[in-house]
Amino acid sequence: SYVVREATSVHAESIAAYWSNLSFDDAFKLGIDLDKIPPTNEIIDFIEQQISLPPNKRNTYILIWEVDGIAIGHCNITPIVVGEYANIHSHIWDKSNIAKGMGEKLMKMSLPIFFDKYKLEKIFGVFYALNPSPERLCVKLGFSFVDEFPTIPGEWSFYQNVKKYVLFKNDFKT
Repeated sequence: SYVVREATSVHAESIAAYWSNLSFDDAFKLGIDLDKIPPTNEIIDFIEQQISLPPNKRNTYILIWEVDGIAIGHCNITPIVVGEYANIHSHIWDKSNIAKGMGEKLMKMSLPIFFDKYKLEKIFGVFYALNPSPERLCVKLGFSFVDEFPTIPGEWSFYQNVKKYVLFKNDFKT
């Protein structure tokens, strides 16, 4: 069974462990510079701080993905512009669970939560252009291609080309 639930402080260590234990190759596929990832305790502190805030004050909102009662990954939106848009990110923690259709099912369950909780009109997928996995997922979910451009997309990222996709709330089909 598939379950999507709001992250709590109980999940902070698992999320932080995912980032702290990335191999160089896995980080590179995500467009992440390992040297920019903060220490595990700082990641945990950030997650716990975000979780403690009222929803409209958060910079990130995290959902936990569970399969058969076991947390297998997370999905989050950040930054969030309430009533307008957010960027979505998803990560399956154990590589043995990748490419099994879990991400698509769990993302379909996550998107309406994000749209509704933050009254979003659209959600963007922005990802490293050389990583084909998020692009395949975006297409399956009905996102439309917007642009490809060079940038440093996040605090932990290296300079790279990113692809940007968008899904409008009115176009989302469960």
